[in-house]
Amino acid sequence: MLSSIAAGDYGPVASAAHSLQLDADLVLTLVKNTFKPALHAWRRQLLPFLNRIPLDRGNCPVCGAVAILGELQDNHLAKHLRCGQCGADWTFPRLRCSYCGNDDHHTLSLLYPDPWDGKVWVEVCDMCKGYLKVIFSFTPTPADRLPIEDLATLHLDYIAQVHGYKRVPIGPDDVSP
Repeated sequence: MLSSIAAGDYGPVASAAHSLQLDADLVLTLVKNTFKPALHAWRRQLLPFLNRIPLDRGNCPVCGAVAILGELQDNHLAKHLRCGQCGADWTFPRLRCSYCGNDDHHTLSLLYPDPWDGKVWVEVCDMCKGYLKVIFSFTPTPADRLPIEDLATLHLDYIAQVHGYKRVPIGPDDVSP
């Protein structure tokens, strides 16, 4: 189930919950949170190795989950992706879709809340219709606060979804050639 959950495919969990006559959302929440302590420990052990490897994938190099947030960190405003499952933090090119790898600036854009405070926005990709919430932060958000940041930026999910974007493209059919 971990690989399915990390990939954003909740179908197997929903099927298992349905066959046991349980609420699928509740089972999914329990399963995701059951794995978190082990994933956080795993991340701490792998951190020294991750800092030495150039990473250009949008999926977490520790657990495979899709990034929950992007952060612009330090004085250079380096873009980092953050994993909501294990708390990993890895650098990622600023002008690239974290889902499909698109780097054509004509098909990438930003959406802002109104009024805009300059601290949060949404990066969107017209190739795969995916979006990533981005926050401005000089220092990395502590791993245990990432779910709170995700909730604090819920209005960005609304903005992106109203414009037809999805947080996680579901499969290959969602990505245009």
